[in-house]
Amino acid sequence: MSTLAAPPPDRLEALCRRWKIRELSLFGSQARDEARPDSDVDLLVDYDPTADWSLLDTARLRAELAELFGRPVDLVRERNVTNPYRLASIRRDRRPLYAA
Repeated sequence: MSTLAAPPPDRLEALCRRWKIRELSLFGSQARDEARPDSDVDLLVDYDPTADWSLLDTARLRAELAELFGRPVDLVRERNVTNPYRLASIRRDRRPLYAA
């Protein structure tokens, strides 16, 4: 059973706007309500085309999201998922958290 508390919507929206995120979705064990207390948060992110973040920027975003959710975050871009079975699983599980 998921133990994830939803972050305050205004803080999540502000973070997404600041990081030029078009869509942010929850997937994985948290989305399926199968998470354990030590489970991380799997997030699917889609950035605005003008966003050009470096690896260091992405690490900062992950840290901000981890603070917001109160647990470690795994951040995945849909375009980077090359395994069709994993992509299908992500799409099946995902629950939208933010859309611009």
